[in-house]
Amino acid sequence: MSEPILEVQDLTVAFGGAKVVDSVSFTLAPGETLGIVGESGSGKSMTALSLLRLVPEPGKIVSGKILLGGQDLLALPEKALRGVRGGKIAMIFQDPMTSLNPVFSVGEQIAEVVRLHRRLGRADAKNAAIEALRQVKIPDPARRARQFPHELSGGMRQRVMIAIALAAEPQVLLADEPTTALDVTVQAQILALIRELQKERGMAVVMITHDLGVVAETCDRVLVLYGGKVLEQASASDLFARPVHPYTRGLLASLPENAVDGRLVAIPGQPPLRPGLLAGCPFAPRCERARPGLCDTPLPRVAVGDGHTAFCHRIEAPDA
Repeated sequence: MSEPILEVQDLTVAFGGAKVVDSVSFTLAPGETLGIVGESGSGKSMTALSLLRLVPEPGKIVSGKILLGGQDLLALPEKALRGVRGGKIAMIFQDPMTSLNPVFSVGEQIAEVVRLHRRLGRADAKNAAIEALRQVKIPDPARRARQFPHELSGGMRQRVMIAIALAAEPQVLLADEPTTALDVTVQAQILALIRELQKERGMAVVMITHDLGVVAETCDRVLVLYGGKVLEQASASDLFARPVHPYTRGLLASLPENAVDGRLVAIPGQPPLRPGLLAGCPFAPRCERARPGLCDTPLPRVAVGDGHTAFCHRIEAPDA
């Protein structure tokens, strides 16, 4: 494994007394794809926004380090950060219709990124925008560059979002639910496109999703989040073959192919409304294996295998 391009150390984000991201740590190597999975409200998107220092108020990054190429992004002044955000590290957001500006053509929106980060003049930036649309396989890119977001289909808009994110040739791409609301065929095309561009450019990718099928298809390693905490991390192959945390097992058991007598197996209960308030495992209130007095204490880090770790009191004695 090469030296990591991105290192996140004990990242904590809080809204008042609620820690929505709680001591999250991971590394990312060039060319690698890391999947961050979990239910809605688990802290996936907030982790991604934190990497760009875009946490919405009144949220605040209260501790930790985000090292991009050894440079701590949390220590940078805002002016210096503008050259990094969208340049060295970029993001594809969930909903292109709300992320794209409706009053500017898609070509203008791509050209703006190019002018900012690649220091090109207007004519060269316009040509670069058309080339960016061509790279994401939009037909007749010169004509499409003159169109506005509402004139494009959902799949086309998502390709525009990818073109904007990649226009400055970033080292790290954050993809936050990039196939949400797209039909299965278009979803497969978008994922294939991201993989192809990643291979061409050697980018590192953070794939944020609740879809375990996407994880199995695209990711090298996986981080399982719940209640803002990392509960398990492993290679994708190891996680699917040998999940150890009760939450991870519950997620995999809920897949359609694991239905029992035609019925999906659901995890009982609901995610915490105010995460980070429990000292121990945030999943304990929903866990059939939880023990009062044990699972409400700080979680131990358990090495399960090579690069496979989990945070749980019950892993060492799974049949107890």
